[in-house]
Amino acid sequence: MNYSYKLCLCIAVVISLNSFGMMRNEFKIIDGDRTQIVPSHLVSPLLKRMSPEQFKAFLAQGNRIRAIKSTDGVYRLEESIQGLGGGLVGAWIGSALGYGAVTAAGHGTIHLVALCTGPFYVVTAGTLHKMLAIPIHHAATAAGVAAGLTLAVATGPV
Repeated sequence: MNYSYKLCLCIAVVISLNSFGMMRNEFKIIDGDRTQIVPSHLVSPLLKRMSPEQFKAFLAQGNRIRAIKSTDGVYRLEESIQGLGGGLVGAWIGSALGYGAVTAAGHGTIHLVALCTGPFYVVTAGTLHKMLAIPIHHAATAAGVAAGLTLAVATGPV
C-alpha cells in the first residue's frame, strides 16, 4: 500500500465507551468537508493509550500527530515527537565528545606504550608524540565531525 504524507486540517480525539464499559480513544480526521474515523489498528500504540489530559499535554509540549493517507484513502496516525536541544547544541556537544574521546584514546595509548619502556619513558613518549600527533588529530577531527552530525540529527527537530 502506498502512503502520502499529506497533513490534514484537523484531527480530533473522541472518547467513548465500548461495549465493556471501558474508555477508548477514537480518532477522527477532518479532511476538507470529509470526516473519517481512523481504525484503531492504524493508530500508533502510544496515541491509543493516552487519556485526554495526556493528549493535551502531548500537544502542549510541541509534539504533533502525523496523518498518513494511503492511496485507497485510509489514514494511519503516528506521533511526531519533537527533538530536544535544537540540533546546534547537539552538534557542538557531539563534536567535542568525539574529538575528545579519540584524542584521549590516542595520546593515552602513547603514554601506556611509553610506560612499558621503563627508564626510556620520556624519550619514547616524545618520539611517539612527534610521529603520531598529526594522525591522531586527523582521526579526532573526523570522529568529531561524525559525532557532531549524529548528535545534531538526534537532537534536532524531527
